[in-house]
Amino acid sequence: MAQVEFIFNGYTTKIQCDINENFISICNKYASKAQTQINNLYFLYNGNYLNQQLTFSQVANDFDKERKMMSLIVIEKVSTIISDHLIIPKEIVCPLCLDNIRMKIDDYKITFYECKNGHYINKILLKEYENMQKIDEFKIICEKCQNNKAKSFQKQFYKCNSCKINLCLLCKTNHNNNHNIVDYEKKLFL
Repeated sequence: MAQVEFIFNGYTTKIQCDINENFISICNKYASKAQTQINNLYFLYNGNYLNQQLTFSQVANDFDKERKMMSLIVIEKVSTIISDHLIIPKEIVCPLCLDNIRMKIDDYKITFYECKNGHYINKILLKEYENMQKIDEFKIICEKCQNNKAKSFQKQFYKCNSCKINLCLLCKTNHNNNHNIVDYEKKLFL
């Protein structure tokens, strides 16, 4: 018999297994014990994604084979995907239109005011401020082809200041070259 340690958020769960048992079975035992869906998890061994088609003896390094024990890091897919597509601008931006906005703090509550589009957001708790400033790249859409920034080539996106529209790399090349087009990142991080 062998043992696999699953480490998730600082907690260790130990699962007994046979050295010829494939990791689909072993990881399913862990998911069942952790009361979660296996499809929501990534498993890492020695910094690499675990191939669940392989067995303990095929995956384990020599040291782990000898002691018949190995450790896997468990990562939740949902939280990883979300964090990969969030950006935080250096300037304060309007949560509604992403243009620069002014803010004032009074009694641990924030009021946003005077963005270019006249938005006014009143009495946001200070602890909610950081989440309001995170920008989901899936919501930044090219207004010509409807592609989003998160899925665009190398996440390259542009803003045409003349037309006031967002453009992906492909649509930028077909857009009027006489217009004032800036890199979307520079717009947010000036």
